[in-house]
Amino acid sequence: MEEGSDFCLGFGRGNGRDGGCMNWGVKHGRGAAAFFAGLLAAGVAWADGGAAGNAPVAPAASASGGNATAAAANSAASASGGNATAAAPVNFWTQPYLTGNWGGWRDTLGNDGFTPFMNWTGEVWGNANGGIRTGMTLDMLLTAGFGVDLNQVAGWKGFSANATFYWYQGQSPDKNVGAFNSPTDYDSTNLTRVFTAYLAKQWLGGRLQARVGEVTADDTFFQTPSAALFLNAGITAPPVLFSQGLANGDFAVPQYPVGSPGVWGHYQTADQQWDFYTAVYDGDAGPDVSHYHGLGFRTGNGALVIGEADWHYAVNGLNGTLRAGGYYHSGYFTDWQTNQPQRGIEGGYAMIEQMLWQKKAADGSIQPVLSGYAYAGRAGPAERVMVQTSFSAGVNWYAPLPFASNDLAGVAVLYTGFSPDYTSSAFNPAPLGAMTASETVVEAAYQAVLTPWISVEPDVQVIFNPANAGTRATATVVGARAVVTF
Repeated sequence: MEEGSDFCLGFGRGNGRDGGCMNWGVKHGRGAAAFFAGLLAAGVAWADGGAAGNAPVAPAASASGGNATAAAANSAASASGGNATAAAPVNFWTQPYLTGNWGGWRDTLGNDGFTPFMNWTGEVWGNANGGIRTGMTLDMLLTAGFGVDLNQVAGWKGFSANATFYWYQGQSPDKNVGAFNSPTDYDSTNLTRVFTAYLAKQWLGGRLQARVGEVTADDTFFQTPSAALFLNAGITAPPVLFSQGLANGDFAVPQYPVGSPGVWGHYQTADQQWDFYTAVYDGDAGPDVSHYHGLGFRTGNGALVIGEADWHYAVNGLNGTLRAGGYYHSGYFTDWQTNQPQRGIEGGYAMIEQMLWQKKAADGSIQPVLSGYAYAGRAGPAERVMVQTSFSAGVNWYAPLPFASNDLAGVAVLYTGFSPDYTSSAFNPAPLGAMTASETVVEAAYQAVLTPWISVEPDVQVIFNPANAGTRATATVVGARAVVTF
């Protein structure tokens, strides 16, 4: 959120378990076209001068994804070290990165255990009607970082290191909408910041993993890949967990755009049917303000303890996953009845992701057609939480057009139920009576993968009863996101 813009409750972010890409964008209208034309010309020149014909490595973050995620950075830091995998020669339009293979240096760095990445996302949003006011906003997010295989670099078997950095510029579309769940999961203050920086260790061939350092919760917990297509902050980061704020106004859960110190662990059973995740984070990830640069976490405000179990199964050849998790936060939260800080909130959630339809291609491979997800969560006690319940469900349609095999379309709905103690409290930071009892979002998105390194995603959202709009007028928000992987 731009400093000095209208105050709206709720948090924006952007992440998903299995990673998407990091991203591209520009801030100004006509300047965007000129910038992209110059960027494209430079990329062609680079490709013709040495990138074309070199065997690429698998991208750390493919442009086929939609959401900037720490998981993409985490995969870059895996113990595999990012080694290059030989492939047939490619040209500028089929290579996985805009800048190609750097004349072979990308492969060389990967083989030496160093995997850099940089991606840029640009968005344009317009509130067509309803909400606070009509109007348009633009924003962009540059994500950069690296993963290091310490086994290759220093002989530390199973160890790796990772760091991710953000640079965000723009305005929040929610200043026009007044929703609790921002239309974009990239809302942030304009600044450069460290997001994650941690040391990782793997055992048992990668089935047992641990991380320690500045980490985040929204790359693992309460996440489903089928929701990663959508752009609304509440769909990609369920508000019953990620939108609970501390009494001092700081983030209670480390998530985009702020990480916090913590320890994270993962175990997968030998049959790969079960995954177990657990983490303990510092209870105060800090505020989203410009002068902290991602290092504004505070100690002494409790801890967040969270765990999740995932069960993978198949029904008539259609794969699915059931997830269940719970958390307890021992920090101080505002008691909406007394306006005094009180310790502790807790919550639980369940989610399902299911392949609904798949088909056999001409080459005999099985290709997905439809998949769906649903989740529900609840938090309490009512006098100390902002969001008491949340529910979301959605469907993904793979390759909806016969000539676009990598495209993805989807429709999702999100319901956010606020604590009655919060909405009726005289101590609520929103104007008394301005908040609704609930907020509902319906979103439709289409992600067009133009090349392996660029995608464009038009998006439409209808937000019923935007919580902070005052007038409670249903808002119709139209936007688009462009993503480039460098």
